[in-house]
Formats: sequence, structure tokens, C-alpha cells
Amino acid sequence: MLRFWALAVLLSASSVPLSAQAQPHEPPSEAMTLFESARAHYRAGEYDQAATDLENALVIDPSAPTLLFNLGRVYELQGDYDRSISAYRRLLAVTPREQTEERAQTQTTIERLEGAQSRQAPPPQELGDDGQGPTFVRERGVADEAFWGLFAGAGFVGLAAIACGIASLVLFDDGANWLVQSPDDLDIRSQYLSQSSSTAIAADVLGSISVAAFAAAFLLFVLRERTYESWDVHAGRSGLELAFHWDGAIF
Repeated sequence: MLRFWALAVLLSASSVPLSAQAQPHEPPSEAMTLFESARAHYRAGEYDQAATDLENALVIDPSAPTLLFNLGRVYELQGDYDRSISAYRRLLAVTPREQTEERAQTQTTIERLEGAQSRQAPPPQELGDDGQGPTFVRERGVADEAFWGLFAGAGFVGLAAIACGIASLVLFDDGANWLVQSPDDLDIRSQYLSQSSSTAIAADVLGSISVAAFAAAFLLFVLRERTYESWDVHAGRSGLELAFHWDGAIF
């Protein structure tokens, strides 16, 4: 049983530093609602309404790459190359310098649109795949402050359970090996054994609390989801899509 508590505490100690990493930007719920509406209009071929929803979403979240990327695609389908190029330039401006591949893809798209604009080419019936673009990713599992607080608390309670378990074993060993030479020695031995029993009960109680807290932390993690933006998912030919992740798998 002591091995179980030790393993649990070691797991908590090794996992907590990972939480120090910054969480990706999560779009406001109002912007996501407008994005969902834009996606419905897009699928229905209602590009004017889709563009309006995306424009309103950008008022709420003005630097969201996914909104800018999809707005540029919708403008292109409308044949409005000026505004499409403007949207992609805004996307380029908010893309970090270290994302060289993503910036190159966006620049290529801008150059393609500028070429279509100079030739006065008609709007495409269907957008080609320009490669990867930013998209909203909905991921199951949220490791926030509440999760890590509960997880760390479970680990500390587990440590206390281990300490009580060790103390119980030491007290039991002292009592079992106590040399009885007088009635007083018998009382001392009884006290050791009684304290050992009480400490063992405390270890079991604390251990149960720790297990319950770990279980609660696990449920707190898996039963929630978050939405964030990522360049690591193909936007697809149809655009305006949501990708879904579970432990890194896309489906």
C-alpha cells in the first residue's frame, strides 16, 4: 500500500511542472458563436452573411488568426480581392516571426490573390487547398489552476498518508520488540501498539481522501473541453471548420 502512495506522489511531482507552460489563447465565447454562425452560412453558400459574422467576431477578437484566415477565404469567393488581400495581410501581421512556414504560406496566398486581381480573374467556384491554415481546435481535457490545485492537494494528502503509514510501522516495530520486564513495560508496549493502530487508521483515511481527490482531479480534467487556435491542423478545402482533438489525435 505504501508503494501505491509513493507512486501517486511521484506522479504528481513529475506532472505539475508541465502545467507551468502557458495555455494557448482561447477565443471569447461570443466570437465562437459568431464563427459557428458564419460556418453555417458558408456551408449554405451565403457568403455575405458569413463575412458579416466573421467581421463581427473580429470586433470581439481582432487578432484571431482563424477568423482572419477564413474571412480572407470568404472575400475571395465573393470576388472581393482587395478585402481578401487585406485580411491575409492582417493575418500575416499577427503571425509570430518564428512561424516561418505559416508566414510563407500566407505570403504565397497574398501573391496569388494579387495575381488574380491584376488579371481581373473571376472568383473561384471552390477554393483550392493553400496548405495549412489556422483553425479552432476543440480539445477534451482542461488542465487549469483548479485541476492542478486539486491534483497537488491530492499529492500532499498522499504524502501525509505515507508519513502516517511509516510512523505506524515504526511504532508497531517498537512495541513488538519492547522488552517486557515489569508491568510498566507492558503498559508502554500497549501504548506503542495503540498509537501504531491509530496512526494506521489515519494513514488509511488520508489515503482514501488522496485517492478521492486524484479521482476528482481526473474527472475535472476529462469532463471539460477548451477551444483554442492552432496552425497544426489542415483547414481543408471547405474552410470554416472545427478540428477536434483527443490526446493529440484528430477526428
